[in-house]
Amino acid sequence: MNRIDRLAAIITYLQSKRIVTAQQIADRFEISLRTVYRDVSALMESGIPIAGEAGRGYSIETGYHLPPIMFTHEEAAAMITAGKMTEKLTDFSLEKNYNSALEKVKAVMRYGDKENLEKLEKQILVIYPRTEKEIFPNCFMSPIQKALGKNNVITLDYLSNSKKESTKRKIEPIGICFYGGKWHLLAYCRLRKDYRDFRVDRIKNLTIENETFQAVHPPVNELIWRFTDKSSNIRVVLRFPKFLYNQLSEYKHYYGFIDETIEEESFTMIFLTDSLEWIEYWLLTFGKNIEIIEPQVLKENIRLRVIELFNHYN
Repeated sequence: MNRIDRLAAIITYLQSKRIVTAQQIADRFEISLRTVYRDVSALMESGIPIAGEAGRGYSIETGYHLPPIMFTHEEAAAMITAGKMTEKLTDFSLEKNYNSALEKVKAVMRYGDKENLEKLEKQILVIYPRTEKEIFPNCFMSPIQKALGKNNVITLDYLSNSKKESTKRKIEPIGICFYGGKWHLLAYCRLRKDYRDFRVDRIKNLTIENETFQAVHPPVNELIWRFTDKSSNIRVVLRFPKFLYNQLSEYKHYYGFIDETIEEESFTMIFLTDSLEWIEYWLLTFGKNIEIIEPQVLKENIRLRVIELFNHYN
């Protein structure tokens, strides 16, 4: 990247965050701290309103904006691909907002690039089932993200998959996590007085309250492990021979994969699932090339399914 492009990119980077340290700029653009100081000084001399706070970093004055930035074809193509994933792997609220953002990207592109992107859009396909809108609104990801950013309390009507009952909950949202082919909202539930895992596609209604919370909760990457032994999710630990690794890498995320350990001749995978039935049928396809470590009930269920199949075809 030449210096002119780097200076423009540094402005964009500064605009994307409240405070950016010199080390973050150096890491982002793979340059030395000395070069960072020179580049920031050059930008300030050219009239860019950059403020430097000792011990904190740099920030751009609130309200300052660059004119529309030209996207490269590769950057726009990456956004088209992300849009296809957003359409199938998120909900209707994020899809709407992403499409709006993508229109703004296309608006500043050259005519020829727009034609290429329109062609590319028709050549990318993501096949993934989505919860029917008639059953659940499935439009709450954007409001959840807004509440996460401002520490707002959320009130939601939630249908429990295990108990098949709908309850009204007041929660303190902590983060969202995608596993098992679904988005999950991790939060502190004031009704249960404990941390809970809510599947976003099972939320029937959601309201962001004006109330904010000050409590300090565990981060998402720590909290997810608390649900390994609790809640309606079931922890499944499986050991496979190493020759199956590549095959499993393609499908493991459909079954709630969360972690793995690779050993010398085998590998162990951990899954979280809210239903053993789905995973049981999948495991039958591996025959004897699998060891069920836990839960014990899964071993018994597989044994019964094998007997059932034997009796059916005998």
